[in-house]
Amino acid sequence: MEFSASTPWLPKLLISIVLVVGHYFLRRRISRGLDNFSFKRRQDRDEWHSLLDVFCHVGLFIGFLIVWGPELRNLFLALTTFLVALVIATKELMLNVLGGLYCLFGRSFQVNDVIKVGDWEGRVLQRSIMNTRILKSGLREDEDGAVTVIPNSQFLTQALVRWKEQDSLVRGEWIFPIKDCDPKVEMDRLNQAILDCREELELEADSPSFSARFEWKQDGSLFLTVSYECKAELKSRLQEGIALNYFSLRNRKAEDGDRFPEAHHSS
Repeated sequence: MEFSASTPWLPKLLISIVLVVGHYFLRRRISRGLDNFSFKRRQDRDEWHSLLDVFCHVGLFIGFLIVWGPELRNLFLALTTFLVALVIATKELMLNVLGGLYCLFGRSFQVNDVIKVGDWEGRVLQRSIMNTRILKSGLREDEDGAVTVIPNSQFLTQALVRWKEQDSLVRGEWIFPIKDCDPKVEMDRLNQAILDCREELELEADSPSFSARFEWKQDGSLFLTVSYECKAELKSRLQEGIALNYFSLRNRKAEDGDRFPEAHHSS
């Protein structure tokens, strides 16, 4: 029997069919012989049948490897090449997905927490399986460059620092009008009010942080502006404590005719 050169797989296909048919009849013939053989225990017969099945299946598998060996080898190499190319092409995608799953199931942080990973730091606005959007510290969401998108792959390779929502730092300003007052004296009073408030709340010397400066407005009025950075839960207590201490010092040392304006808050 002759075969066309354009169908080199046809002889192997026929040999494979012969192997399957031969496997079936050989297994059936030997199985009948085992059934006719007298065993002391039924369990022994079942064990021989199981052993027969193993040898027949292994023999059929080896026969297929011999017949289709080159084709299977080429198929395996092609499949390996495809998988390697797929991993290389989707490496960043896979890392982002793994990082997203890590953050989700590991509960590394929540929305509104403040995080720092690598060179990025800010409050978490939104997180997804692929990336995390944060608002940079000290900026508003409507400012240019304020919102940053962090690939979730960074959470697998960079150290993560997290402040919970209630422990996150907030920034803002308090503005004190000091019209008809000595600016230097008012600065000293404000610094003393801050120190007294730290002692009353039993705060550390360097946390929260404050900085004071003088500012002239367009109408020519002078204001004392205090910039602060503190935990969100301390904001209202600090604002109230510093204002009370400051105006208490002013009332204690003020001369007749002095004004005692209220502080304005700018977040």
